[in-house]
Amino acid sequence: MSLPIRICCLVSVLFLAIGCKSEFEQVRTSGDPNKILALADGYYEEGKYAKAQALYELVVNALRGDPRLQAAYFKYANTYFETEQYILASYYFKNYSETYTVSDDRPAAQYMEAMSYVKLSPGFRLDQQYTEKAILSLEQYINTYPDTEHLEAINKLLVDLRVKEETKAIEAANLYFAMSQYQSATQAFERVLQDYPDSDRAQELRFRIADSHIRLADNSVVSKRRERYENAIDAIDIYEKKYPKGDFARSLREERNRIKKLLKTNENYVRY
Repeated sequence: MSLPIRICCLVSVLFLAIGCKSEFEQVRTSGDPNKILALADGYYEEGKYAKAQALYELVVNALRGDPRLQAAYFKYANTYFETEQYILASYYFKNYSETYTVSDDRPAAQYMEAMSYVKLSPGFRLDQQYTEKAILSLEQYINTYPDTEHLEAINKLLVDLRVKEETKAIEAANLYFAMSQYQSATQAFERVLQDYPDSDRAQELRFRIADSHIRLADNSVVSKRRERYENAIDAIDIYEKKYPKGDFARSLREERNRIKKLLKTNENYVRY
């Protein structure tokens, strides 16, 4: 093949390659902020959030000082939420609300930041840092916007998130109990009640506290048994006062009778 024909073939292939280039690639590499923004908005409206995100990422810096940046930045933040990149979504929504403090979309940005944390909140067995962030963000949101249309949904979310944190704390206390670390278990169960005084599991927790005290005393050295049995009786009394007909009332009364008999008949238990 002669050189001129070879050159013609190469030129034809080049033009064919250019002609086959997708609209996305053509606009992405154009360097024209107006074209990039227009196509990004188009993809956004079509729900093609990954492509929209890639284009917004190119154009947000070029739009500094441009009134169109505010709307573009909000959409850019939301592409991360829609593509389940919740850590980045929370970051960009937070940045939006701190930058555009008088924007009509600021409440929506704060709400979406909180919802990003909700999405990041894991099962109760894992670390709950994002659950805590979600609770704080949602509480801050409804304190700032008490008339929000999301109020009922947020209150339900808050209940669910707090139950998750409470369950995590109870499981940690149960682990101490399972490992026969009864003093730590007692303290952990008591902390749960302090942190969640309105818990639906309050009766169970009161029983766990009494049971932990009993087991701690039963497994203590002789010199510490009297004091610890007396603490167990106090815990039993608290349970019985709160739940006289509770699920564990009968078994705890039997334990109290056993303990009182031990304290009465065992002079080896040091009196304090």
